Amino acid sequence: MSVAGAGGIRRERAQETRQRILDNALKLFRERGFDATSLDAIVDSAGVTKGAFYAHYDSKIGPVREYLDTLDLDYRSRYAAIPKDGDPSVSLSAFADTVAEMLGSCVGLDLLRAVYRAEVAQEISLDPFVSRDRDLYRIFEEILERGRDDGAFRRDIDGARVAGHIVMAIRGMVFEWCARAPAFDLREELAAHIALLTDGITAR
Repeated sequence: MSVAGAGGIRRERAQETRQRILDNALKLFRERGFDATSLDAIVDSAGVTKGAFYAHYDSKIGPVREYLDTLDLDYRSRYAAIPKDGDPSVSLSAFADTVAEMLGSCVGLDLLRAVYRAEVAQEISLDPFVSRDRDLYRIFEEILERGRDDGAFRRDIDGARVAGHIVMAIRGMVFEWCARAPAFDLREELAAHIALLTDGITAR
């Protein structure tokens, strides 16, 4: 077997190990809760050693952070199903609701609380979450710029800047949800926020 072939097999096995750790960690977090799931439980469930775990992740929060990174792909696929030839205000509301629904159903309150604690404690970097290269930002920007170019939204809006404020607002609302649930309904509050926003940027 060639050196290149052996290297390819090692990379494939490493990726399989990483995926197994990720899948089992998320499964346990959802079943038991993040805080109640030990690292020992994760490696036992995945059938790997702690050394293998730390070869892929720095800490228990690592698999959660990686899972959140993959959500952008799902955001893009969900956005593809939203009609692009209608009222951009409707598209904006529909996509925002999709984001709120996915945060609730795909991630969940417990994991989001763990992520926010890790961010505040500086155990994980904020950079991946606030990067303007994320599809989450870009999709909001696309909708806003389409509305501006079509004349539905004000001509003077900066799509990138407004998209950034929408995502910051979502992060703030997720914090409120983490702190106040079940008294705070993320989907309802985000819908109200988007309604206020579109009222302010709609062309008169």
